[in-house]
Amino acid sequence: MYSGGLSEPPLDGGILGPLFTCLIGDQFIRLKYGDSFWYERRIGPQRFTKPQLEQIYNTLLSSVICRNSDHVTFAQRYAMKRSSSTNLLEDCAHLDTFDFT
Repeated sequence: MYSGGLSEPPLDGGILGPLFTCLIGDQFIRLKYGDSFWYERRIGPQRFTKPQLEQIYNTLLSSVICRNSDHVTFAQRYAMKRSSSTNLLEDCAHLDTFDFT
């Protein structure tokens, strides 16, 4: 399975083929619904307000990488997509727009 997954051509706009895309997607879904502290939960004291959720939804993975990595000053806007003319490196100062208030 591993060698077959590595030999698959990537999906349009992606870096992985169909097998690894399916496996990783399935794992994320299982983590999301199995985690009692998942940020989108609507019950319990750990739930976020609607404005807080909107701020989270508007956050890019590249912004999280920039904010939490040492010596990273540039990143692609869409970190999980292949580099292209529409997904070039950008200054981290422009990517990190998270408002902690």
